Amino acid sequence: MSNRPAAPLRFWLVLALAAIAIVPTLTTWGLARVDSWTQQRADQHQWTVVRQMIGDDVTRWRDPRWQRTAGALFAAENVEVALVDKQGSSPGPVFVTSGARQLLGTAGLAPALVAPRKRAACTGGQPTKKGSAGSARVPPPRLAPEPGCRVPTGATPSMGSFSSRAFRELAIAQATGPGEQRRTAGVADIWLSQPASLLPAWAPQAGGLITLLLTLLAIWMFLGRLVLHPLAAMSGAARRIADGELSVRLPRSWAREVADVATALESMSAGLRDAVARQTDLEQERRLFVGAVAHDLRTPLFTLSGYLDGLKDGVARSPERTAHYVEVCREQATALERLIADLFTFTRVEYLEQEPRRDLLDLGALLRQTVEHLEPRASAQAISLRALGPAVSFPFTGDAHLLTRAMENLLDNALRYTPPGGQITVGWRRETEQYVFTVEDTGPGIAAVDLPHLFTPLYRGETSRNRQTGGAGLGLTIAWRILRAHGGTLTAANGVQGGAILTGTLPVESVGPGEKAPGRD
Repeated sequence: MSNRPAAPLRFWLVLALAAIAIVPTLTTWGLARVDSWTQQRADQHQWTVVRQMIGDDVTRWRDPRWQRTAGALFAAENVEVALVDKQGSSPGPVFVTSGARQLLGTAGLAPALVAPRKRAACTGGQPTKKGSAGSARVPPPRLAPEPGCRVPTGATPSMGSFSSRAFRELAIAQATGPGEQRRTAGVADIWLSQPASLLPAWAPQAGGLITLLLTLLAIWMFLGRLVLHPLAAMSGAARRIADGELSVRLPRSWAREVADVATALESMSAGLRDAVARQTDLEQERRLFVGAVAHDLRTPLFTLSGYLDGLKDGVARSPERTAHYVEVCREQATALERLIADLFTFTRVEYLEQEPRRDLLDLGALLRQTVEHLEPRASAQAISLRALGPAVSFPFTGDAHLLTRAMENLLDNALRYTPPGGQITVGWRRETEQYVFTVEDTGPGIAAVDLPHLFTPLYRGETSRNRQTGGAGLGLTIAWRILRAHGGTLTAANGVQGGAILTGTLPVESVGPGEKAPGRD
């Protein structure tokens, strides 16, 4: 699986539910806000244009040219205006657009167009400086009447796009002389048209619904890639594994639980693949093993049977010849006994039918005892067999029988390949947390091509399988596996001046004198 970090499945489900709830809501709100913003911008534009046209000079409201220009502008902006002069020679309405006249008439305020009306100055809540000759501060444009302004009663939407929300009342305050109080010189009633909406009324809801459907589709596709597709792939992989196809590749998922199941399934597939490969190798090794053992057992049996038939038929007519036949039969029986013992030991170590015993031993004493047992055979072959090691105790725990068998196999191998007049040296020492022992001989050494296979069962560099120089090819394998079962190692190399060097190690364990070490877990 990938190293990409995975989140729990519940995290993705919560995220999907949040997306279903939030995304459509944000879409609806966003569309409504965009439409409202565009209307506000249009309203601000109308207010700015009309405010600039009205200005602060009440006297020019009576100018016919100004009125024509203003009327065209107001009509183009779809704005209705009623201008009232509060101080002129003839106070009263001086300019009223047709739409404003109709709106005021609808509101029951048409008489105001003939007689002056009292209005409070609208300064947007800001105090007016005394003695100033300019206009009052113009409040910022809003969609509601300014503070202190009076909205005509009944000016509700009664004419198309005009409404009370878009009504403005602008009071122009002026001073007649220096130091005098500023008074209202004129009042402008302004109706801004309702800006046209960029979107239909149903657009925000429709946008939210469409967004909800798209969100559900996206979540379906995402969850399919996150969960459904990996689960379908795992189901197919399980069926293929059941059919014997053990190489499977599964898609990656960001869901932790799904990723864990996929990883476990791939690991199981790899484990089964390795187990099948090991089983195949073991089966091939078993067939080779049985064939080699049958060959090795048949050879001494055939020889033994031949010599026994010779004794039976009276071929050996002299006592010396009879003694020779008996000696050959004894040697073949000994060879058979050794082969059978090797087979039993190999089977015990190979299949771990029982755990090695854990008794308190002394490595130096064990090696000296093994050398003493094989000295008669070495003397018979004119080979010098020596044990060279410190006189101090080397305590450790192990199976005395198996370890003695391992040492005998190493010395037996050295005796087979050391020529008469040669020398075999057994040494041992301690290195930090392990004991090291060596078996060196002055034989021909080990061919470089044979070194990698020296501890392989039934492998022998001497391919003729002559009983004088080789056995079943199990001796070194048995020694190697016995040492491995005790936590040690066994390696082989050639000496600088020729001959083979077999080096073994055993771990040092802390045990007191006369104390039996505990079994290994």
